[in-house]
Amino acid sequence: MPRENEQAVLDSARVHHARLRDALERGRTPGRSRAQAPRLIASLVIAALACSGCVGYGYISTHLDSLRKTTGGSTSTDSSTAAPPSPQPTDAAALATQEAEQ
Repeated sequence: MPRENEQAVLDSARVHHARLRDALERGRTPGRSRAQAPRLIASLVIAALACSGCVGYGYISTHLDSLRKTTGGSTSTDSSTAAPPSPQPTDAAALATQEAEQ
């Protein structure tokens, strides 16, 4: 008797999974299949546009940063208003090693 109950539960689960799979493929109407290809293609196009937008933004921002560095970042000719250059990490390391040697 327990063997028959287990078999009934397994059959019930199998039927339930089959119905869920059919509902996913066909939707509410049992006779018609959903058009999955246009949705897939539209999703891929949207993903490609999002990726290309991110790559383009990164390229443009990096390119503009390099242009700012080569032009000095300032268009004014008055050097008294310009901030002094910040020390580079390599300069700080070199100063620390010089002080340690003395």
